[in-house]
Amino acid sequence: MDAEKSSLGRKIRTTEDDLRISGTAVVALGAWSSLKLCVSLFGQRHEMFKNTSAETAPESLIVPVLVIFLLFVGMLCMSVHAYIGISARRTAERKNAPPYILLTVLLLILTINSIIQVFLMVTDKTLKNEYAVSIVIDITLVYTLIHIIIATFRLRKLRRSDAQSEEQSSLQT
Repeated sequence: MDAEKSSLGRKIRTTEDDLRISGTAVVALGAWSSLKLCVSLFGQRHEMFKNTSAETAPESLIVPVLVIFLLFVGMLCMSVHAYIGISARRTAERKNAPPYILLTVLLLILTINSIIQVFLMVTDKTLKNEYAVSIVIDITLVYTLIHIIIATFRLRKLRRSDAQSEEQSSLQT
C-alpha cells in the first residue's frame, strides 16, 4: 500500500511540476503573441485606413488612435495568456484557481486557426521563410495549451484518487 501511495504522490508532484512549467510558458509565449499581433496590425495599418479620406481623419489623428488601439489589443492578448498561465500555476500549487479550461480551449482554437491562416495566406516560398519562426512558436503554444488541458484533468483525477486512498487508509486504522 505504501508503494502505491508513494507512486501516486510522485505522479501528483510530476503533474504539478508540468502544469507549473506550462503555465509559465503560456505567460512567456503571451508576450510573443502580443508583440506579433501588434506588429502585424501595425504592418497592415495602410490597408485598415485606405478608405479613410484626408478630410475625415487627418494623419495626425490616425497615429495616436492606432497606437492606443495596438496597446489595448496587446494588453488584452497578454492578459488572456497571463490569466491562463497564472491559473494553471495556482492549480498546480493547490490554490483555488478560477475556471480557465474554457478560455484555454478557446485560445487553442484561435491559435490553430492563426497557424492555418498563415499557411493559406503565404504562398510565396520566400515569405514562408519569414513566417517560419512565428509558426514554430505558435505550434509551441498549441502544444503547451494542450499540455495544460491534459495536465489539469490528470491532476484532478490523481488528487481525487489520493483523497480516496487516504480516506480508505484512515478507515482501516
